[in-house]
Amino acid sequence: FVEVARRHGDYAVCGVAAHVQTDDAGAVTSARTSYLSVAPTPLVLDLTEECGAAPDFAAAARAASAQVEPEADIHATADYRRHLAGVLTARALRGAYDRARNGSAA
Repeated sequence: FVEVARRHGDYAVCGVAAHVQTDDAGAVTSARTSYLSVAPTPLVLDLTEECGAAPDFAAAARAASAQVEPEADIHATADYRRHLAGVLTARALRGAYDRARNGSAA
């Protein structure tokens, strides 16, 4: 899980949780992400196809940015939240992939 907040303890401007499964060769077999603050309700995306077996987290990040529908408020513009969704997607997927490869559940 990764998030961006204006100050420690504040509500997140954007947050992303990721879960990745791999096969023994390290190919991604499942990649799902959950988002907060980028849609009227929490959002879940299946980015397995976008990640590809390689994996390509940048492609998944672009796909996530294109699929979220954030609204602007006093804390952030919609464009900024869309940008954060992509950046945080790549970070969260990379971390989840590393944990999956190293056998760590946390």
